[in-house]
Amino acid sequence: MKWRNKGKEFDEVAIIICNNKNKYYLWGAGVFGVSFFDNFKNKINILGFIDSDVQKQAKLIRNKSVNSPEFLREQMDQDDSIKVIVTNGWIKDCFGKLNDWGKFLNIDYFHVNDFMSIYMFYMENKVYTISANIGVTSKCTLKCEKCMGLIPYVKNPQNVELEEIKLELKQYFQWVDCLGVLGIGGGDVLLNPRLTDIIKYIAEEYLENGKIEDLELYTNAIIMPNEDLLELCQKYNIIIRFSDYSKEVPKRQKIQELIELLEARQIRYDHVKWDNWYDIGFPQESNGLITDEDLQRHYEKCITKLCTTIYKGKLYFCSVHAGAVGAGYCEAYKEDSFNLAEYNPDRRKEFIEFNAGYCEKGYLNFCKRCNGYQNINTSYVPVGRQIRGEIC
Repeated sequence: MKWRNKGKEFDEVAIIICNNKNKYYLWGAGVFGVSFFDNFKNKINILGFIDSDVQKQAKLIRNKSVNSPEFLREQMDQDDSIKVIVTNGWIKDCFGKLNDWGKFLNIDYFHVNDFMSIYMFYMENKVYTISANIGVTSKCTLKCEKCMGLIPYVKNPQNVELEEIKLELKQYFQWVDCLGVLGIGGGDVLLNPRLTDIIKYIAEEYLENGKIEDLELYTNAIIMPNEDLLELCQKYNIIIRFSDYSKEVPKRQKIQELIELLEARQIRYDHVKWDNWYDIGFPQESNGLITDEDLQRHYEKCITKLCTTIYKGKLYFCSVHAGAVGAGYCEAYKEDSFNLAEYNPDRRKEFIEFNAGYCEKGYLNFCKRCNGYQNINTSYVPVGRQIRGEIC
């Protein structure tokens, strides 16, 4: 989305969002939906959850029912005051269904990232965001050929020092009053020898005072977490998220061992199984898109709004873009990121708009080389396929 009225892009949407007669369903009964519910249950009228996963339907989450998309359509057709907040990253599917039903974005339905930021700023003059990621290492135990973070192609992989993490988060929280979920990733986070110190600092500085609602750690189930980390995960109810690459790296992952360890400690986890990965096109120089109009459409169809990344004092809207910059595959153009170090309270609306996907050109320079993510990409590769031999 191209900035056309910087600092005022959401003024009209805010009038709709701040109408206290609205009633809401949250489409997505995962971690983002629950985090949003906990933050907003006393602010807006939330009727329940919607989810396409049949196993979640008919269950209760926070004493609210989980219903099907078909149920939602019936409710919206009967009552114009019922709105939807999409609380997951599957924008193409959810937005597509809502559009087919004759519903309109930012009138009948909203994305959680935008809704949270707009409501809190226009109603309470605070900046709330639903998610952000920060890397603590560019080292990994695997060399996945089509890694979307381009980790195997980083020239000099390193662990990020605690002091750098402190500075990055200090700059970010100048702008942000509350963050729903902070994802801590890499590489594999367990390769940073100071991970427990980093987690302890983040928990004491930001979790305990409510600046962060949830923490997630990303690993690949090859290295087992140590006792100190497990205790921190228990104490602060941290989520451990790991992907299943067993088809390409048989016997290297200790998935069942990790699951048993976490379940014995009652630690939350997410075992992610992908049918395939999206091929972003690395190392292509161009994806064939040339005109501004084509690139803007590419960008707007691609965005998930749930992968902002804090890196080197800047906020990147797209985590794949941030990974490309870190690997030296993409130049760090000034207009493609938001400088967190230059805090100005008069620019908080601009921050909210950037966090929602607005940018100077209506696309990122990296969009010229990237095939895009799940909402637009139809080029697939095997999950976790390894690079053989040395990387040039």
